[in-house]
Amino acid sequence: MIVFDEADLNPSQVVFLRSVMPNVLFAAGLGSGKSTAGIMKTLQLKGANGPLPGLVIAQTFGALFSNIVDPMLEMLKGQLPAQLIPVVRGGGNRDRLHLRFADGCKVYLGSAENPKGWDGVNVAWLYGDECRHWTEKAWHIAEARVRIPAPLNQRALTSTPALNWMDLEFNSGKAGRQVIHAGTAENLRNLSPDYIDNLKLSYSPRMQRAMLYGEFVPLYGAVFEAFDPQPTSAWFVDVPSAKDDLKRWMKDKRVYLAVDPGFRRSAYVWIAKTGAGEQTTWVVFDQLMADDTTDMTCVDIVNKRGWAIDEVWCDPAGDQVQSVEGLDTFAALRHIEPREHGRRLIRAVTTYRSIAFGVDKLRVLLGGYEGLPARVKFARRLLEQERGKQRGIVKDLAAASYPEMKDGRPITDIPLKDGVTDHSRDAIRNWAVGMWMSEPWLRSRDKDLLADKSTGYRLA
Repeated sequence: MIVFDEADLNPSQVVFLRSVMPNVLFAAGLGSGKSTAGIMKTLQLKGANGPLPGLVIAQTFGALFSNIVDPMLEMLKGQLPAQLIPVVRGGGNRDRLHLRFADGCKVYLGSAENPKGWDGVNVAWLYGDECRHWTEKAWHIAEARVRIPAPLNQRALTSTPALNWMDLEFNSGKAGRQVIHAGTAENLRNLSPDYIDNLKLSYSPRMQRAMLYGEFVPLYGAVFEAFDPQPTSAWFVDVPSAKDDLKRWMKDKRVYLAVDPGFRRSAYVWIAKTGAGEQTTWVVFDQLMADDTTDMTCVDIVNKRGWAIDEVWCDPAGDQVQSVEGLDTFAALRHIEPREHGRRLIRAVTTYRSIAFGVDKLRVLLGGYEGLPARVKFARRLLEQERGKQRGIVKDLAAASYPEMKDGRPITDIPLKDGVTDHSRDAIRNWAVGMWMSEPWLRSRDKDLLADKSTGYRLA
């Protein structure tokens, strides 16, 4: 039996080892002792469940052996007699790769790159290393393998966190899930004195939050690098929560509805304009993220909200027939009730429609870098609105990322599209271009826009 002295561990490692939650994630920064915690958790689960089989998975077999298996065997050599140290066996079609312990227990070894390698295995517990590199499918297959009744049926993971399936699974308030955040500073006694200072020179403030403090932020190629989704940041303001109070708040403000239509997943984002000219600020105060819902049903929901609307911004590509109801999108959107009776609401951008251009305009309006003010802000109540949800405008903007570089060079300047979080971003991106088209003080900053005599949008 292996015994750990808690005095030798970091505080977060102790919490991780003490956890008996069915699903637990050790979300930790670089150099914080993730691998050590994972090895100890593996041995703990083996000890708690005796001869019952387990499963250990890493992103690749190379990472599995270099980060977990080899260091674990080396650790055991100093604590157990040779005959009690587990050995690696199997790997053929009839006998899956596993660690075999002296009591006959099999701990299967797997790679997240190939879930078929362990699909069908039934185990009592699971440990997963650096799960930010796993696909959501790999995670769901893995968690379903833990089905043998045992003293400690646990799925334990360690990883630097990422805004992918990990966020929805462990950071959205789901029952039976525990997240333990561990900062690099906890492990300073095992690191070189300048380790953290060097990391700070390599990462932006946003990435430091993930790499040094184990927080959920985009890890690579964040599109809106400066945007901080924390409720205390400069991007968040308070707006009235009661419906009547909110109506009074928007009474003297121009209100826009940014729309990305569609039956499968659509996005409707309400934005209020405050101030004028250089003092303008836009506040996102409400949203509707609808799944498997027709455009007309969404329009009914929009009208029932009762918010005054002066303009609806939509991609011209939305002017197409939705087969579900046989009605083109613009025809449906024309049923949105305007603040001013008889006013034509719908505006569609017709020039400068490239995604990269729109992302740049939204980034400038979000500001927060090179002295640019945050001109687009968000009601704090949206954070509560998005809790436990798969998507939302704040969460989606924070999750926006570019494809990882190849051979040290960017592949594209177009953000990744996942079919889930990109819909609200598309809606507000088209609206941002619309603001550059229709606000003279913004438009005058770009010589190419100033030279273009067109309005840049059409009424629909």
